Amino acid sequence: MSSLSSSSSKTSDPGEPSYQNAAAASTFPRFSALPPELRLQIWRSFAPIDRRRAPHVLAFELSLPPGRKQSVVEPCPSLANQTATVRAVLAVNRESRIEAHKAYPHTMALRDGTLVVSFNRDLDVVLVDTVDPDGQFLAGWEEGVRGFTDQVRQLAVGPRYFNQFRLFNMHPGWLLGFLAPFGRLSVVYYTLTACVLEDTDCAWCVSDEVNSFYRPETLDTGQQRPYRLEAMYCWPNLLVGSSRQYAQEEKSFRKGEYAKSQSLDDLMDMIQQPVRPDYATIPIIFHKGAYSCVSYEQLRRLRKVEYWPMVSFSGISCIRRYRALGGIDVGRYPDDSDTD
Repeated sequence: MSSLSSSSSKTSDPGEPSYQNAAAASTFPRFSALPPELRLQIWRSFAPIDRRRAPHVLAFELSLPPGRKQSVVEPCPSLANQTATVRAVLAVNRESRIEAHKAYPHTMALRDGTLVVSFNRDLDVVLVDTVDPDGQFLAGWEEGVRGFTDQVRQLAVGPRYFNQFRLFNMHPGWLLGFLAPFGRLSVVYYTLTACVLEDTDCAWCVSDEVNSFYRPETLDTGQQRPYRLEAMYCWPNLLVGSSRQYAQEEKSFRKGEYAKSQSLDDLMDMIQQPVRPDYATIPIIFHKGAYSCVSYEQLRRLRKVEYWPMVSFSGISCIRRYRALGGIDVGRYPDDSDTD
């Protein structure tokens, strides 16, 4: 584990005080001799591996690279830093892996299985956004991505997707075609950016009854000063009875910008269309000649899925707005005069 085995080129002086000798040591071979309770405390202090941990948002992007005939899913740049400590604990020894697997019992596989992401599908939300404004990212998506779409239970459709629905009047069949390969879905969160919402429509985001996850990200743009991006995600807590009741009674979920998502209403209509026994699949035609097929079995599964909003406070100005609403104090920079 890096925090316990960081190397040092400085040679300690036997005459120096013992605490300096300890600080200069590069290894701690007696770690396994510590009491199990203390070792567990050290693992948990280094990484969020407690089974009672808060839910995380794991962000990915769906795109169709040039020259490819099938869409690919790639992790967002922030995911490597977000999962670094957990990956370190998983790599140390058998004891650390056992503890980490208690909090992250499931895995997703990307890049033909060469990239594995540990998570808890019953707790964590997988957010997938698109970088393709024309919707061609659905090319070859009928079967999804083996090891990824068959593992996700709580899915968030990224804010760029819904912003494009709003701005470009995208066909709702794209959303249906995107959701169809996710065979384990129980909840879909349609993500909206806070910048399109009134304060009254996102005041619920600072309630103790909802989940929230802060995602900082630093992007190396090749310039002298890296670009800093951050986001706070807020969504209903559906795993706790009292919090679920709060979500069901929260009126802002049924008014304002949420009620204006015509694409979501159209999606519900498409999911509820009657099953025709003489057809196994439904062809969905998009503009520019693109199309996909959705089976009636996939429609039946999607009818059982819950659909709830998620709000993304992305960028410094939105984080400041989140704090102004009464949210937890996050996102402060050494120079708080930065702009988006």
